[in-house]
Amino acid sequence: MSEPEGIFHTFTLSEVLRISKGRKRLASGSQGIDSLLGGGYPEGEITEVFGESNTGKTQLAMQATVRAAAEGWRSVYIDTESKFRPERVRRMAEAVGLDGGDVLERVFCVEARNVREQMRAISKIGENPKVREAKLLVVDTLTKTSLSSSRGGRQQGRGRRCSPSTWARSLGTRS
Repeated sequence: MSEPEGIFHTFTLSEVLRISKGRKRLASGSQGIDSLLGGGYPEGEITEVFGESNTGKTQLAMQATVRAAAEGWRSVYIDTESKFRPERVRRMAEAVGLDGGDVLERVFCVEARNVREQMRAISKIGENPKVREAKLLVVDTLTKTSLSSSRGGRQQGRGRRCSPSTWARSLGTRS
């Protein structure tokens, strides 16, 4: 049985290296982080940021949307814990000399409280002409909803098993 066209691609490691060298990188705003990432967040790849609570992951994610807007990119920010604050993004933009209003026009926020809602939001992105061309997708916080779901919480979709890394890899198959 063959795979449906466009869903599964096989590449040699040489091809992967050639493709990745040609991709743009989005600067994070931190020299240290950019150094760790080889120049910034790689376009077309998943970058997972994790750490203890209150260590700046959400701030880093919001900063990425500001950096993306500065490059002319659109972003989709999937907020799972009601932490996204447009006024904070505006202040971050203005702090680096950008028009906060223009930046906010390039960032689309979707609230998704559980894995099912997150997956639905991802699948709908391609259907919405306003956000279809987004180059940055932020899911804040992936771990909490996927772990809640795997524990069988009633509202999170009882019986679904999904680790954060498995869920993140599935994003690559969405259009």
